Amino acid sequence: GLLATYPATDPTITYKLAQADGAANFFTTDLTPATGGSYHSDAEVAKTLGDKPVTPITATGVTLDPAFLGKILTADGGIILVEARKETKEPLRLEVWRGTTLLSKVELPLKFGGVETMFRHKNLVNAVGMAPEPSADDRPGAPNWPDELTNKQAFVFVHGYNVNQQQARGWQAEFFKRLWWSGSRAQFWGVTWYGTESQITLGTSHVTPNYQANVVHAIGTAPKLAEFITTLRGPQNNPLIVNVAGHSLGNMVVSSAISDYHAPVDRYFMIDAAVAAEAYDGAQGSGHVVQPNDGTAFLPHTQWNKELGGVYPAKLWASNWYTLFPSPSDNRSKLTWRNRFAPSEDTNTAYFDFHSTGEEVLGYDENHTENTPNVVGVLWSEFKAYFHITLPGQKGQPNGYQSWIYQEQLKGRTTTGKVLGSNYGGWGFNTFHFKKFPGSAAGKGPILVPAVLRPAEITPAMLDQVFTPEALREEPFFRPGSNRTQVGTWTHGTAGKPDFKTDPLKKLYDTAAGSTFAGLHRDTLLARMIPAMSPPAGRIAVLQLGQINLRNFDMNDIVIRPKKEGTESPPWPANRGQDFRWWHSDLREVAYPYVRGLYKQLKASGNLGDATP
Repeated sequence: GLLATYPATDPTITYKLAQADGAANFFTTDLTPATGGSYHSDAEVAKTLGDKPVTPITATGVTLDPAFLGKILTADGGIILVEARKETKEPLRLEVWRGTTLLSKVELPLKFGGVETMFRHKNLVNAVGMAPEPSADDRPGAPNWPDELTNKQAFVFVHGYNVNQQQARGWQAEFFKRLWWSGSRAQFWGVTWYGTESQITLGTSHVTPNYQANVVHAIGTAPKLAEFITTLRGPQNNPLIVNVAGHSLGNMVVSSAISDYHAPVDRYFMIDAAVAAEAYDGAQGSGHVVQPNDGTAFLPHTQWNKELGGVYPAKLWASNWYTLFPSPSDNRSKLTWRNRFAPSEDTNTAYFDFHSTGEEVLGYDENHTENTPNVVGVLWSEFKAYFHITLPGQKGQPNGYQSWIYQEQLKGRTTTGKVLGSNYGGWGFNTFHFKKFPGSAAGKGPILVPAVLRPAEITPAMLDQVFTPEALREEPFFRPGSNRTQVGTWTHGTAGKPDFKTDPLKKLYDTAAGSTFAGLHRDTLLARMIPAMSPPAGRIAVLQLGQINLRNFDMNDIVIRPKKEGTESPPWPANRGQDFRWWHSDLREVAYPYVRGLYKQLKASGNLGDATP
């Protein structure tokens, strides 16, 4: 309308873009009304625009090129992109001048602020005795995205492992922006939890070697997350729908909150879940995630099923120790990952598994050709790969080739239990089991296993008469742990104050005390002692949660990453070379146009863009 009244071709007419606080930059583009949003959906367009210089918008105004303005009339362009430089409440003005006379102006109301003013935050580190940092304290309101602009839904995001309180702010801000760009209108909450015990800084990288200690913290945070989610309903059940997304180990927090504390979650989005898939589907056989035969499984430490000339009987494995306690009243019968977080029949939560068959952190040797390395081998030969250390060209990317599998395979195989694996249970051997060789020089007394007692030498009679269920309950074949070993678990008293309750591990093998001990410390024992027998849910589909491309989405596949017509591979950042796999933290570290499909699917699966639930 202005251009029709005041033609830009009139040499006496000047159009200016102004903003009283000088709080914005802009640049002109060749985008049209039809392609105006393509910088979000097309990586090539985004790269082209990303190289353009910006011009500060001043209080006195910046004159616009008449040729650019002319494109508006022909719908051949005329799109301006504006970015914020600092906080302001002053509007953006388009002014029309003739000489020194202001003929007309149009104002666009603005309210620039940090992205954290658009979403809310809940800090739960105090659930396990940590103090919230002042800059990461609770924010119950969002002044730049108030409730009246939302759709009566809540979306809660729970970050993963090796993310401290300041890093959590970055994860939450980036996830919110991408979900909002994708059309979500849900009230957004970022939740911070303590998943960085043992974190150290190496240059610009952060390393958290004691993974299993943070699994304990994840479980310890779950009841407080459930309490928080319950409060979101409000006295009038508003928001009406609560959606929760967890990334990586954050899914341990969310899964426990739902399964153990009945958190009222309507939709649960598992993204790159660093939780054994069998925790959601513990059955064996076709269509399930646990391999049908323990003896041919590829997750165990390879000394147990490959390197020593055979397979140790599954009866002796830590992962099957729970079967030696047939009474369900004995809590040791629950020391298994199978069905730990399986949806109950009466749950109203819809589960969505966003996994990646291109995972590196949650990946594994699919050809079953590798022998499990020891901790020294991991540290020496693959330090940067196995630990969460930023690699060149991947800002903030927590890499770690097969690190989830290795922390499972090295349970029971470490000295201190503070790096990668643990020092009891798992795939360690109990050196108190003996074998005597009759006669000859080799028969001089007892010999420790496994140096001599190989799988082929364990006879059926030995299994029946020596390795009886009664004997293995008190003296397992796997590494039982030292008498000095202490096991700790977070508890919460009536006042909600966290208490780290510790007991000696030797109680587990006591006939009278074992069940009570296992009931209190179940999840700590799962984290440190009992190895998983399935890949993580973030690596494979968990079909028991729902259909492929309805409840199970492979982020490495074309549904999330459609290929451009005429190409063999999806668009992907140039610094990844020919590696087109979707890695563990690509949802944040790869630019939005490349990973937009994930967020659009989250929005669609949750109906997050709807005006009402």
